[in-house]
This record gives sequence, C-alpha cells and structure tokens, in this order.
Amino acid sequence: MKTKDKIIAFAVLIAAVINTYECAKKIKRDIDNWAETTTIAKNINVENIKDNNQINIPTRRIDCELISMKEMRERLGIPEEVKVQEIESETNKEEITQEVKEKEPLIIRYGYVKNDTNYNHIDGTYYADIEAYQKVAIDWETDTFYGGMLENNVYAFFNKEDIELIPDTFVEVDISSQTVNLYKNNELIMTTSVTTGFENKYDTRLGYFYIYYKQADTYLIGPGYKLHVDYWVPFDGGIGFHDAYWRYDFGGDIYKTNGSHGCVNMQNDAAKTLFENVEANTRVLVHK
Repeated sequence: MKTKDKIIAFAVLIAAVINTYECAKKIKRDIDNWAETTTIAKNINVENIKDNNQINIPTRRIDCELISMKEMRERLGIPEEVKVQEIESETNKEEITQEVKEKEPLIIRYGYVKNDTNYNHIDGTYYADIEAYQKVAIDWETDTFYGGMLENNVYAFFNKEDIELIPDTFVEVDISSQTVNLYKNNELIMTTSVTTGFENKYDTRLGYFYIYYKQADTYLIGPGYKLHVDYWVPFDGGIGFHDAYWRYDFGGDIYKTNGSHGCVNMQNDAAKTLFENVEANTRVLVHK
C-alpha cells in the first residue's frame, strides 16, 4: 500500500471511530434524559400481568446513526480501490515489512556475453550455444552463476566469468533489428530505428566500446563526401552515431542494400536525444 493510501485508510478508520464515539455519547445523554423524565414502577409482579396487557414504556428516537466502513468511504468520496486495513500490533510489524520486501520488483542489471560460449540449465548442464556480445538482463546470481533473460526471451544461466556487467547508462546497437536502445539508470528511455553499415562491405563492427566525445554542428569528411551533421558521437575509430538528413527511411533491411560506411545513421530527433543523454566514456554494445 502506498503512503497516500495508508493516510487515507487511517483517516477513514479515525472518522469511523469518532462517528461511533459521538453516537455513543448521544445515546447516553438521551438515556439520562429519558430516565429523569419518565416514571416506571420499580417493582413489577410478572405473575399479575395478563396475556393481553402490555407495559407501556415511553420511547424516544435517538438522533444518531452507526454507519458501515463502506458508507463512510462513500460519504468521504474515497475510491473502492483504496483498501482499509486494520492497524497491526507491534508483534507482527516485522512480518508485514518482510512481506512487502518480498513483493518488491527485482533489480535488473545488464551484462553481455564476452565470448562465443554456451548457456546452461539451472543445474549447470549445457543448454545451447550463444554468440559473443549478446545482451543479458540479469536478475539472479549465486557465487558462480548469473541468471537472466536473453534477447530471444529465453531465461538462462551463465558462468560468471563469461559475463561482463554493463554500467547503468549505455547504448545498445542491435544489427539484426536495426535499432538503437538507450538505457539510463538501467531503464530504457529510447528505442529508434537506424541504418548501420552496408552489409558485407562496410559492416558496423560488433563489440563493446565507449564514446570518445560528442560534437554538435560539424562535418563528416571521407572519400568523395563532406556532409554536415547536427550531432556527432564517435565510439569506434571513425565510426559513430550521427543524424542523416539525406535518408528518408531507417530500419528494416535498408542496411543490406543501402547501408552506411559503418556509422549508425539516425533520425535527427533520435540523434538529439542520444546526444543529450550520453557523455565521453558512456559504453556502447553492438551485437547481432
């Protein structure tokens, strides 16, 4: 239960207690008043009362009501999804705290496979082969193993020496899907379609790199071309991320027939977002 919900629940409980207390005081006052103004025979012989006779005792309406938690919720305008829970005793506070901790989401850390290797079942036995630089979303570990989800949605276990952990801010280039994923504090903040190096001619190299620097409003110069770009972020020699105003489309199979000279071509808005969220030494993972 969130803090806000706890405060609302506590307010409902207090309101219900006050309502009951005020009602009880009203009943007591009415009974006292009724006792002072009404005379009733102190001794009644039950045997002398005939079947058809009744003892007429004055009655008086009590002007208060006891209402349920549901009615109280409706009067205060509290939505149904806010659950009112009993205030727990000191003895089971630890149990509640532990239960809440157990329900907290697992912290995901990312890593990548350092070399061509294999991944395993939970008992450590062989499962399948995997190529280097594949990303792993790790949420479990022992002294010798990491457990995590692969890109193909297979959950697997790896020897720790086969995995390198990635800092919580990094850029992922997926050649197969022609996408760039930008992570900050281990959260995905951008996914965008890109065009990478011309396949089998200027392939964007697979690997684990870092950004050298970033530069705005500059020119890319190569054999037979000089192109202006708004954002330039190199990470592998002369290879880097940049906007590409000369392209109309990105993603898909474009890189197989009209790819770049190795750089990662991006739409201008996406290049701007990446530029604003990375710094020198931000890590870059390129994989198929």
